Amino acid sequence: MPRRQDIPRTSMFTSLIKWMALGLTSSAAMVSFLSDSDAIGLFGWFASEGLSLSDYVVRDVRLAPAADTTYAIGDSVHLAATVTDKRGSAIFGATVVWSSLDPTVASVDSSGHIVTRGPGRVGIVAQVREYADTAWLTSSQRLAGIKIDIDSSFAVPEQEQRTLFAMAVDARRHEILGEPVTWTSSDQSVLHIDSLGTATGKVPGRVTVTASARAFQASAEIRVVPAAGGIALVGQTQRGPAGMALREPIAVRVWTRGGTPLENALVRFYPLYEHGTVEETEVRSDEQGVATTRWVLGPDPGHQSLRVSVEGADTTLLIGAEADPHPENFSVTHGHDSLSGRFGTRLAEVIVIEATDSLGRIRPDIPVVWTARNGGSVEPLDVRTDSLGQARARWILGAKAGRQYLEAVVGNPRTIPPLVISAMAEPGQVSRAEIVSGNKQRGMVGKSLSKAVVARALDEHGNAVPGATLTVTTEDGSVPERDYVTDAAGKVAVAWTLGRGAGNQQLSIRIEGVKAPLTASATAMPRGAANIEFVNPPASGTAGQPLARRVVARVTDAYGNPVSDRQVFFSGPAGIVNPQRAMSDGEGLVTTTWTLGSRRGPSWLQASVEGTKLKTIMRIEVK
Repeated sequence: MPRRQDIPRTSMFTSLIKWMALGLTSSAAMVSFLSDSDAIGLFGWFASEGLSLSDYVVRDVRLAPAADTTYAIGDSVHLAATVTDKRGSAIFGATVVWSSLDPTVASVDSSGHIVTRGPGRVGIVAQVREYADTAWLTSSQRLAGIKIDIDSSFAVPEQEQRTLFAMAVDARRHEILGEPVTWTSSDQSVLHIDSLGTATGKVPGRVTVTASARAFQASAEIRVVPAAGGIALVGQTQRGPAGMALREPIAVRVWTRGGTPLENALVRFYPLYEHGTVEETEVRSDEQGVATTRWVLGPDPGHQSLRVSVEGADTTLLIGAEADPHPENFSVTHGHDSLSGRFGTRLAEVIVIEATDSLGRIRPDIPVVWTARNGGSVEPLDVRTDSLGQARARWILGAKAGRQYLEAVVGNPRTIPPLVISAMAEPGQVSRAEIVSGNKQRGMVGKSLSKAVVARALDEHGNAVPGATLTVTTEDGSVPERDYVTDAAGKVAVAWTLGRGAGNQQLSIRIEGVKAPLTASATAMPRGAANIEFVNPPASGTAGQPLARRVVARVTDAYGNPVSDRQVFFSGPAGIVNPQRAMSDGEGLVTTTWTLGSRRGPSWLQASVEGTKLKTIMRIEVK
């Protein structure tokens, strides 16, 4: 074999040309091989190895269509990606990576299938290695109708508000944001609805509501239903013996918010704590809105409560009943033996009563009614017995002195007798006095009056004041010397002996604490005639002539008091007396005229009192 250096240059050039032709042929074959590898399934093998031979010859990617538009959320578009090599030949089997520049507007899968997710404009990118193309998609929504979100059972209670929801939608029933929807009601007096969908129930009934957006409308039927607005007791609060059923059923009426009775409302009755039982706990109201049940009170006396509620109403009703104690098993006591105080004032001591049963157990929560008699008043500190079974009050005595009474009724006044408490109302200070009896009597001078003079000491409210000291004085006559003190009735009796002078006499009574004295009067009558005498008789007269002045005689008693209405006789040995008899006047005086006889010398005239031995003689010298 010849050595290399021995080969001619022409032969070497020829060999080089041959080797280059072989390389070019091999490269073309490789390209052809890569181009046809998909046909013979080699890409699947490369893919299983994480390789794609086609990706290495890709030089361009083109999408079709380059731009598109949709009109509803959920619409889909399919893009076609054309992958070519540097010669513009299509390459199949290249790994195309699809992506959305804004997934909230549209999403794309690995096959180029696009689904719109929201309104907007989005770029869809197809990429092989560093080669990519972008197609632009406009996702818009075209109004296609109205969707109302109301089911068939939807209702609006009267006098309540509900918000109705409706939306403008595209062809695929997706909401179009920003598209305004307005509302109307077929009868605003039944259901009032504003343009934004706030519905207010007015009165029970049915209406049609309509939602509108541009030329599109949708309607739904709405019911306005009665709603429980309140509950009230029918009749009066009851009372009955503890542990027993009340005489009348418990009846309540359910009202709608519009003020009409609500039929078929579910009413629930629940006794609180241990306050008995009810015959039915759940009752439907009748056509008048009334529900009734019977209540058996609990065994303990006192206030008991029954709670009543209505389905659909926010408020509840508490019904009270008074469970009365049984008289044979109940007693009320107090510990006040002697109470006293000034009339019209509050007693210093608080009045306390206690309620127990026959076993001595305390009875709390029993109602107490206080009543002050005799014009007094009471300030209840407790209107029910407390946890110790006690109740308290302050007693203000009436304005009259003397014994007064306070009554406390614990429980039912028809079955439980009142507890009576007494107190002595003492009078106030003496402010005045009065004559009760014995004033303005008539009596004989020097004699005691037939009746004592009775005085009474009084306070400012006219109450008799016992124990008041009196001072008794008189200028006429006399009274016994002793201490004058008013008795329990505020009185004092004074025996009065009249003085010797006939006429008006006075007795003075002064009471300690009273400035002005009290005065009693009496008329002193003279005693019987005891004396008769001539008053200023003349010493002489002219014979046969009447005396120059009338003859006057006076009749008096033993004390010299004139005695009236006594008949006096005049007689003498000579002359004429006219009249011969006359009655004494109020001054005890009797007058007559005496015409003297014709014989001169001494003469006389006698005056005598009828029915007595009293007489007197007047002597005169006749000239």
